Amino acid sequence: MVTFSAGQSITLKAPFEAENGSIFTARIGGCTPVSSQSASTDQITVFESRSSSESISIKEANIKVFPNPFSTATTIEYELTEIQEVEFHILDMTGRIIETVLPNQWQKQGKYQLEWLPQQEQAGIYFLRAKIGEQWKTRKLMLIE
Repeated sequence: MVTFSAGQSITLKAPFEAENGSIFTARIGGCTPVSSQSASTDQITVFESRSSSESISIKEANIKVFPNPFSTATTIEYELTEIQEVEFHILDMTGRIIETVLPNQWQKQGKYQLEWLPQQEQAGIYFLRAKIGEQWKTRKLMLIE
């Protein structure tokens, strides 16, 4: 068995499925072996399996924005069920990024809050564009006077 420093788990993308105890061969790029009983093997044993729908729901992030509409500031609240790569941007109506609320970074499981304080933006519609894991989510924001 080979242990990698790439994280706690490997997520298999649909349509691939594996059952507990399954063994399959994989080429994994960008990983550095940490320990190995048999350095010549590329086999991975599945110790836990989830259905495709469970995998998707685990990666779902519940993003709440309040108050919305708002006049001075709005709070962005989200929860991660596992360590994930996240980033948050504010876009104008043309899709142009006007502010990066949270630059790309890895965050642990937990609840988080961000605040967006528009500086020179005029009243109107804006969009919160959030990347959580490999998913992009968009929320409509309404800045009022």
